[in-house]
Amino acid sequence: MNTLGVTTLDELYDSLSSKFVTQYMFGETITLDGANTAGIAYTNWAGASAPCGVRKLAATEYISLTNSTLAENYYILQYIKVNGVLDGSPGAPANDPTDVYLSCQTTGIETSSGTTLHVLANNATLQNL
Repeated sequence: MNTLGVTTLDELYDSLSSKFVTQYMFGETITLDGANTAGIAYTNWAGASAPCGVRKLAATEYISLTNSTLAENYYILQYIKVNGVLDGSPGAPANDPTDVYLSCQTTGIETSSGTTLHVLANNATLQNL
């Protein structure tokens, strides 16, 4: 909390807006199958103040066996905090700042109400709005 300049939970609550949470919430269901590796822009509940997108990223897990190593290839979802325009967009200006990518550690959790949850990795640095 010291990096935010607050020393109590009350000060922390007072320094955050509802957009802090809603920038990571979407009105539509986002799935790994619906994502691509370039990234897709989405509108989140925070709206234009927090432009964002989602992409899938290829990853590999290596499993050591007695006499060999097995490579398991898979994809994970990443939340994209868009800074300017989505990286790789056609016509993006040369000085467009690099976007921030936050990986999900778990994706596609279906709740009893029909909501789909994606859990950001524990080391994700959340953006205050």
